Amino acid sequence: MPIISLGGMRLQQTWKPPDGFSQADVYPECQANFEAILERALKLGINHIETAKGYGSSELQYGEALRKLTTPRESYILQTKVRPMPDKDDFRRTLDRSLSLLGTHLDLFGFHGINRPEHLEWVVQPGGCLEVVQEYQEEGRIRFVGFSTHAPTPLIVKAIDTGIFDYVNLHYHAIGSYTSSGTSESPSAGPGNWEAIEAAHRHDMGVFIISAADKGGMLYRPPKVLVGLCSPLPPLIYNMLWLWRLPIGPSGAPAVHTLVIGAARPSDFDEAVRATNLLDEIERGGSEAALMETAEKRMSQASREVWGEDWADDWWLGLPDCYQNLCGVHVAQIVWMWAITKAYGLHRYSCTQYSKLEDQVPAWKEKGHLSVQERMATVFDWTPGLPYDPSEQEELAPFLPAPRRERLLCILREASSWFGKETSGNRGVGLQEQEGWTDAYNLQPDIPFPERVT
Repeated sequence: MPIISLGGMRLQQTWKPPDGFSQADVYPECQANFEAILERALKLGINHIETAKGYGSSELQYGEALRKLTTPRESYILQTKVRPMPDKDDFRRTLDRSLSLLGTHLDLFGFHGINRPEHLEWVVQPGGCLEVVQEYQEEGRIRFVGFSTHAPTPLIVKAIDTGIFDYVNLHYHAIGSYTSSGTSESPSAGPGNWEAIEAAHRHDMGVFIISAADKGGMLYRPPKVLVGLCSPLPPLIYNMLWLWRLPIGPSGAPAVHTLVIGAARPSDFDEAVRATNLLDEIERGGSEAALMETAEKRMSQASREVWGEDWADDWWLGLPDCYQNLCGVHVAQIVWMWAITKAYGLHRYSCTQYSKLEDQVPAWKEKGHLSVQERMATVFDWTPGLPYDPSEQEELAPFLPAPRRERLLCILREASSWFGKETSGNRGVGLQEQEGWTDAYNLQPDIPFPERVT
């Protein structure tokens, strides 16, 4: 059975609310829209609600909305997330604040962003954050515990293998899973976070996919190329069906359990509802299964044509992530961006992801007096890694696999010219027309109650 989660709905503000920020400071039209979204979700049967302390005023607004519900508390599953912290008492105070804002117990609690080794250590060490959560579990204030992550795959697997978690929130999508994630070194596992999903199933954990619509390719605003490949299925629906139908293990059990929908208006659930209806038809043996198979073949063929037969089945092997070279360049992610742009036309999406790498350059340079390892530990977190800098080519080259080194350097240079703010000239917008990467449509042309910055 497909599970859809209603995401954090950062409708009022995404910045950190100032001290003393209260419900009185929430714009009434924003709260009304927020509550209309929640009401429609519950009416549709979407009863998993996911938020976080880091989602601006989301917990505050959810608390207000949940207090008005007439449905029983057991009719919905509530999840929030708090970052792991080195000090257990600081973590307790932050968690208490989240519980107070929401005004009810948590069915699911997640450590928000186990992205670096020290984050995991803060959780599991004696006297660490996990002890607080276990105490609250004994008191009935928290039922199950998990974590979200943007870490390289080996760290995700390490966290899963502790055996202390009930579920994991991670990236995995039909176009790949490199949004801040690492790359597998196993030819059999394939690229991305598949090894982490396999590890989660070994531990009987729930697998929650982060941002299937947005981080999965900004599929509410797909390029014409991708629409053609998935036709007649919209790319957003194709991705959801692809994830729900992804088998794992000898029994072919579903690999993925929950997909989150970040809604800005009540109508934003429409495509997800269509996807669940199509999944029902497919499982009953309807002709929709043939549509999926055709789309999957087209997607696979487009990717293979980009890589060529000599590289299509193992292109990720040996590609360093940002922790595996002295320049901090996220080679694996940039090469993947290049490939999904050539194969699927995802230029706008790749520019957005590339800009997150560029955003970390100032902090990296500012900490130039530190060792490379120290800079990685203090700069890299939610979106680890740096963009490709041609001036560092000689320094980076030894970390690239020798048989493909020259080709990879060409790809990195081309990716920089396509996606870079400085090198592409307005991020290569002209390329979209030239290469046919323009948008087919936009399901989110406006936000009815946009975030307001004072």
